[in-house]
Amino acid sequence: MQAQDTIFIQKHSFDESVNNTDGDGRNVIVRTANHLYLLGIEGFQEIRGVDLSSGRYTWIANNQQSVFSTINSNYILPEKLVAERTIVNILPGFFHQNITKSKGGTKLFIAYRGDLLEYEVKGFYTVKHRGASVRCVYNDDTIKLTSTYSGVYTDTFHLAFSETLIPGGDYSNGEIAKINDQYYLCMDEIMVLEHNKWRHVNKLRSNPEFRKLKQHNGKIYFLAEQLVGTIDLETGVIIDTLFKDHGLLYDIKWIDDQLVVAGEDGNLYLLNTEGETQKVFVGSCVYDINVNANANGAILSCRDGVYRFDISGKKIDKLFSVNEAVQSIYIGKELLITTYNGLYVLHDGKSYNILPNVEFNKLALSKWEGHIFAGSIEGLYVINIAQLIFDVIPGLTPFEIKVQTPATYVYVLLISLVVIFAILYFNIRRRQKKLKLEIIRKTKVTPEAIRAAMLENDYLISVESVAEYFSTSTVQINRILKKHNTSGLKLLKHVKGEIVIAMIENKASIEQISVRVGYSIAYLKRNYLRSLD
Repeated sequence: MQAQDTIFIQKHSFDESVNNTDGDGRNVIVRTANHLYLLGIEGFQEIRGVDLSSGRYTWIANNQQSVFSTINSNYILPEKLVAERTIVNILPGFFHQNITKSKGGTKLFIAYRGDLLEYEVKGFYTVKHRGASVRCVYNDDTIKLTSTYSGVYTDTFHLAFSETLIPGGDYSNGEIAKINDQYYLCMDEIMVLEHNKWRHVNKLRSNPEFRKLKQHNGKIYFLAEQLVGTIDLETGVIIDTLFKDHGLLYDIKWIDDQLVVAGEDGNLYLLNTEGETQKVFVGSCVYDINVNANANGAILSCRDGVYRFDISGKKIDKLFSVNEAVQSIYIGKELLITTYNGLYVLHDGKSYNILPNVEFNKLALSKWEGHIFAGSIEGLYVINIAQLIFDVIPGLTPFEIKVQTPATYVYVLLISLVVIFAILYFNIRRRQKKLKLEIIRKTKVTPEAIRAAMLENDYLISVESVAEYFSTSTVQINRILKKHNTSGLKLLKHVKGEIVIAMIENKASIEQISVRVGYSIAYLKRNYLRSLD
């Protein structure tokens, strides 16, 4: 049992202290001093008329019969004792010897210090390459390539996960693409796979930090950190520069034969075949453009939520709010969204938090046959689509419902106000931004500098946001912190812990703490339970 796969739900209260719980796969019982309860559709209901005088503990009889019956004992049966290693990571306090557990469906119950704790066991996914920060998973009929910050793995079957790294690719910071029957890797530079080794495509004098390669109408397009253009992959020479000088860029897609570029400045840029550029205001940093027939245009994953983009009317509608939505993918009619703080699904106009407290990476969400591959900083989540749709989603509680469809005149008014505001303050903001960037770039990246930045800026809750703040990459952040015997993830967790403790001392609500550090309420209760109670 992995702690990250088991989520605390609630603590059940009874009139008396809980002695033990037991289950046989179909039934779950709970014993107190003088009462016995059975789990039903409406919760735990007392079983009356049962003789409990022959022992302090009650167990479901293993008599291989369809009739439900129980036995009593004055001690916990040895086979019913729970091993420390199986549950120690999910307990709200210290382990002790007399813990019992039971399981019914996906529910796990633990009798702990007189209480009954209920958990949800997530069985619809597995985590592969644990501990590796997974950047991209490429699948086709013959190969699966999994790129991480520590190298690239190769497999001949999409549900096989080898631990053998391909020589030559030390890390990946972008996508893998198949172009003209060859596999290319963006690791700041461009690599090509030949004879089961990565080799450099001829270097440029001034090499941009490549993130994506796409083939369209016979041309090879590239997305770099601050540049979009076309390239000759035989020589590694950039043929044409199509778009630059708009800050960090995160995605490119073709919609109705227009190249759409997204980035940090809160706009979409549409480039037509004549080279003309049209700007569409979104209002939030755009990380990903998901083009799908179900969307009637495109779905945008943004810093403050998920939007729908209607290219014909150049209209932007916000579907729902969530912090740091980095990518989305359709599974049938359901929209799956990865964020810096978990996995969400948009179903029937409602958003559901499926996997909280997981920091997923950009460019790391893909689908192959019946599975979703979602790369995170702690490994690769392999999700069974059928189980997700038919077993998980029907039992979830909606996270929030914020579907916005503003009237046309409201949209036009808002755009007008934004334009006026931009004209008045553009020069001032540009000077301020330039000055701030110059100050940040001169700041030496150290654990102390990162801690100070996180305490001052409440949006710095992920390794990638910290890297962007210091105008560097997550790879460079981790290289620097390695010299200080730590990593970006470890340092962020430590600083977030300081923030949580400080906010608890200042009597902040658990909801305020959750928003500030990007942890779910369930995670805070599980890890800071005694402080929060």
